Amino acid sequence: MNNSKNVSRCSFNRLNQSLFVLTVCAVAAIANAANPDNQIYDESLDGRFGFRDSFAGATKTEESNTDAVSAIEVVEISSKRVVLPSPKEALTPIHLRRQPQAWSRDSKHIALSFQTGPRTWTTTLYEWDGETFVEVLWPRDAILKRIAEEQAAQLKALGMPEGTPRKLVYEGFTALEWVDATAVKMIAERIDSVVLSKDQPPAELDARFSFVIKIRDLRKTEIADATKIPGTYGYGDQEDRVEARLADEQPESSYLVNDVEEGRQPFRLYALERFWVVGEKGDDYVVEDGCSNKGRVP
Repeated sequence: MNNSKNVSRCSFNRLNQSLFVLTVCAVAAIANAANPDNQIYDESLDGRFGFRDSFAGATKTEESNTDAVSAIEVVEISSKRVVLPSPKEALTPIHLRRQPQAWSRDSKHIALSFQTGPRTWTTTLYEWDGETFVEVLWPRDAILKRIAEEQAAQLKALGMPEGTPRKLVYEGFTALEWVDATAVKMIAERIDSVVLSKDQPPAELDARFSFVIKIRDLRKTEIADATKIPGTYGYGDQEDRVEARLADEQPESSYLVNDVEEGRQPFRLYALERFWVVGEKGDDYVVEDGCSNKGRVP
């Protein structure tokens, strides 16, 4: 996407609190080291493990002067041994929601949120088994059932029959924070559009829940809490924030935020997802994504 494109297309509306929010973290920051493939970052709290990017086969983009990350691994720092390979379900170049809460407090669990398709994101959970990090299955179907029930209620409120055709706009599961060593809080959301009539714009069925996944063991997890999120809030609500979403809803579209604080890396805002407008400086808006990256856009 050409960065000269006026961000006024983002349709910021200070008076409309129902705008959509993007909580997407930019692709992993690029190291200044000669060989970025060997750089460790986002270490576990005990200092034993860390993340490492791979740029093999990736090419530089015209916009960012940085390489696209083709894979992400977790390694044991002392030996550089890979203890968690890059998720096979992830799109490449890999896009992550990079949050400091990836590690649990005991450094034995990981929550990794990444993009799986043009309109879909997911979260995978992992547990240390003494040799490697092994994926922990969590009750995704139970959450999807709650979402389907909520969308059905919204469809009924619109006066539309249950079988009305829908078009997927966005579906995502995002890890927010570890509540304790074995429990992680997440956000689940699905947005579908439906055609009301030829004379009206499509309506959106937007169902969103926060929930806590409690890990008992590798094969046993449970939903400790599930709460419906009304409206467009839920990612750490604050009264002085306005939620927004890029107006261009093509899945591949994004906006590179270059005007950032000294010492911080540029980051991207992606279509279909949510971000905050947290203030103004001069003629610019100050925006913040879900990883607390801040920057100015015109």
